[in-house]
Amino acid sequence: MYSALGVTQPCAQQCTVEEACSVCGAFGRVTGGLGPYHYTITTDNRPTGMGVSGLILTGTFPAPGALGAFGMTVQVSDTFGAERVVNAYWYVVSHISLGSGTCLGGYPTGCTANLPISGGNGTATVTLISEAVNPTRGCWPSTTAPPKGYKLTVSGGTVAVSIPPGIGNGYGAVWTLIVTDQSLCGPGTSLCSSKSATVTIGVQCS
Repeated sequence: MYSALGVTQPCAQQCTVEEACSVCGAFGRVTGGLGPYHYTITTDNRPTGMGVSGLILTGTFPAPGALGAFGMTVQVSDTFGAERVVNAYWYVVSHISLGSGTCLGGYPTGCTANLPISGGNGTATVTLISEAVNPTRGCWPSTTAPPKGYKLTVSGGTVAVSIPPGIGNGYGAVWTLIVTDQSLCGPGTSLCSSKSATVTIGVQCS
């Protein structure tokens, strides 16, 4: 006794994915029926260069181009001849990126800087990867660890960097940052991170 052939189609309402990131993965799954299953592509507007294996896209999504909208329809059948249809649609957005910048100030003000985020999909998070000495001559020590009270936040499409006022011996460093997308198309896909960007910090001593 076999259960009826069934399918899932998580991208039937369009999945949003990023250029060059992990593919949406399985855009459908077969349940029930009796294998082996057969897959027939009935409409095919997948991105150029991407392959398909059953109900899985292979390869990586290219740049979105003018529209960035793609789709395909696959008919699934089993040994009994039962048939189901899986629809899949994708909208490709540019890969997430972060701009570099500077944060300059003095003892009474500290400093603030806003680094622009572009591309991606959904809310991003920011990670401080490393700190190095600011090579510019200034009134600060050679230590690079972030000072007490610093802030690094994502808001309104930017990464906000804030060094508090009142640092008596000043602070200078070059931080390396990345931003990571938190909202990709489907379960089991990898999160996408930007290439690294830098913010050069120079807060003079009192």
